[in-house]
Amino acid sequence: MLAEIGRGSFFGELAALSPEPRSASITGITATQLFNIEQKALIEFMKSNLDAGRAVISVLCLRIRDALKKKECLMPGCQAESAGNTITTDLNDEPGLLKKFLSLKSQPVFHKLPVTILTEVAEREKRLKVKKGHTLFIKSERSSRLYLVIEGRFNVESNNKLVQTVGKNQILGELSALDSRKREASARASCDSVVLEINQRTLTDLMWNQYDLIEGFLQLLIFRLRQINRIER
Repeated sequence: MLAEIGRGSFFGELAALSPEPRSASITGITATQLFNIEQKALIEFMKSNLDAGRAVISVLCLRIRDALKKKECLMPGCQAESAGNTITTDLNDEPGLLKKFLSLKSQPVFHKLPVTILTEVAEREKRLKVKKGHTLFIKSERSSRLYLVIEGRFNVESNNKLVQTVGKNQILGELSALDSRKREASARASCDSVVLEINQRTLTDLMWNQYDLIEGFLQLLIFRLRQINRIER
């Protein structure tokens, strides 16, 4: 049994938001009344009530954190995690601004956002260089930043287990940026890398009232959760 859910809970949101064969079955253990929501109605409701979309994001973050704890023992081993957190800020020159804009525009979470918003994000945020073997963030630290990989690759590690690898044009650290909780894992550069740092304040100020952003994060979190759920002995 994966979980027991009760009154006020919801389930089946993964298939409703991103259609794919169900990964689990639901069996009633008592007489139960359910409220069924079709995909089209759910999406229209979230478009007109952005708080609903943000609430689903919060639930998905919790489910991912729970799934990571349950599946960690099944993940492959990796080298000992680095204790350092060494990063070097890149220069905010004009070519750097263009690179940041193009990186945002090509990332599925952000690419539908208006050019004016993407430009302001590029102007606000900074690129960081991370040398091979150095950590970008450490498990259990408190942070509200996410990172978009512009160049290079990272191993996401927890207790000497390899959670996932994240490469160019991919996002890491989104859970803490979305729910302000502690990091579930560390991120260590497997080669010299460059990332775009995006803090929670920027998400809130510039983008959090955009349904396209909410949809982008929903799809990212659903992808993450499905990846974890597919891990077997």
